[in-house]
Amino acid sequence: MPLAYALQGLGGTPVMAVLWLVALGCMWLLRVVPQEIIWRSFFVHRYRDIFRTPWSRIVASALTFGFMHIVFYHWIPVALTAAGGSLFAWTYEPTSAPVRCGL
Repeated sequence: MPLAYALQGLGGTPVMAVLWLVALGCMWLLRVVPQEIIWRSFFVHRYRDIFRTPWSRIVASALTFGFMHIVFYHWIPVALTAAGGSLFAWTYEPTSAPVRCGL
């Protein structure tokens, strides 16, 4: 029952809370994962000649991915997406598999 009470804060009723969590999951699956797959593939293949070492590609990719979120006019989304982008880039670098990186 404590989980049901925690979920009630998300939408008023447990059913609305579950729907809200499903919507968040769908947003992650349909928006975040494709964005990451497209960005990582584009950036690494396009700028591989400029950033020759794996660490330079990881850092540059993470910083530019974070900077793409400057439209939120706050430093927190930029910092969080740069941190997440570094994890995605670190996963992508040895495998070059964008689907594995996005998931």
